[in-house]
Amino acid sequence: RCVKMVTEKVTLKRIVVFNLVLLICGFVYLYVNPWIETKITFSKEAVSTSVPDSRLEEYTLTVRGDEIQFDHSYCKSVAVSQSEQHEGCPSLFIIGTRKGGTTSLINYLSKHPNFKVANPGGGLQSGETFFFNRHDKFDDSTWRTYLSNFPKDSNANLSGESTVFYSTNCQVPNRIQRACGSKAKIVYLLRNPYRRFESNYLMRVKAKWYGPKSDINAIFEAEWKRLSVVLGSRYNFNQRTINMSVALDLNCAVQGGAHLLYDGLYLAFLAKWLCVWPAENMLVINSEEFFKMPGKIVQQVLLFLGLDNLSDETLSAITSRVYNEGIHSKSVLLNSRNRMLIQNLYEPFISKLLDLLQWTSSVDWVY
Repeated sequence: RCVKMVTEKVTLKRIVVFNLVLLICGFVYLYVNPWIETKITFSKEAVSTSVPDSRLEEYTLTVRGDEIQFDHSYCKSVAVSQSEQHEGCPSLFIIGTRKGGTTSLINYLSKHPNFKVANPGGGLQSGETFFFNRHDKFDDSTWRTYLSNFPKDSNANLSGESTVFYSTNCQVPNRIQRACGSKAKIVYLLRNPYRRFESNYLMRVKAKWYGPKSDINAIFEAEWKRLSVVLGSRYNFNQRTINMSVALDLNCAVQGGAHLLYDGLYLAFLAKWLCVWPAENMLVINSEEFFKMPGKIVQQVLLFLGLDNLSDETLSAITSRVYNEGIHSKSVLLNSRNRMLIQNLYEPFISKLLDLLQWTSSVDWVY
């Protein structure tokens, strides 16, 4: 009996110790590791002052605005705003697309010692302000409210924010131009619109936007009906090609960020930005390339901003974490009818966009 009691006590002690170790490991993973990661990237050794000869060649993964063969004759009806030139304007705006990797990109950039982001913290809302899709007037009080989003104790030379509503809200380009001029850099991540639609749907399911019986086909059909009503005579859903004047006319048709299908019409939103913003200050990124090679894309964005590159070790460390990662499910599939409808909607826009960006031979956005 004594031997049995001692054995039971030893076993219980091992279980307690094992659970304690698991608890400590979990704490380190969730809280200490992100803190260490953030601190590491702000060290002086993290910045590489040498510029490899191949850096400019790596721009093949992205497209600068001045490389896009865009016909500005379509922009005659697009107004250009006069600037009020407020102080403290950000150096960078990441404008979208939703579920395209914007949260990860702004968090990676936040690790650079010479770059500060709005509302830092490494979380879901890091980098977001929603300011220019909500405000049309920029008096001193309103502008102070905007600047309060950025850290005051930072010695960084450049700053930036990331709000996905800025790509789909047609008034934002003129608002930023009026408040800050056109010197800021614009970065636009574009993801396969079919995958973007599914990912956005799953994000809303997770956030309990929909009831338990609202599957992807029911949501698609509701969104399709809304889009058909809103676009009305603006767009013929049966057309197989699209020209830029029609694409531009689709701006402002739907409240930005409120429609799963409309948000995938990238051509319309990019055309508006190209009409308003200096082409050399725009960079378009393929989200799928960013997902596969985040370190390479971060290097290109740093080059675009004129910032020193980060060391390979630092880039590897900061891009090892994915922020606001999407949900993947093979069971989320549209039925054959709805698949045909979404393909008929997106294919003309995809074809024109890939041709515009010269991605036709390298990007295959299919359902």
